Amino acid sequence: METRYINTQNPEIKTRQGSNFWEVIKPFAKFGLKSLGIMAGAMWAIIKIIPKPSEFKPEKKPY
Repeated sequence: METRYINTQNPEIKTRQGSNFWEVIKPFAKFGLKSLGIMAGAMWAIIKIIPKPSEFKPEKKPY
């Protein structure tokens, strides 16, 4: 078993040098846009199911 020491870096681990902001944020942005699309589709379907007020015609009560 390999001995590990606190506060020492593993020489095999290479950090990304020169990565820009978009490369880091891109997966989160894609997830956000996909989830917004799904929520918009669900909202559209729910709103389409709700009947319009013009479809209801109140019955006239004879007095």
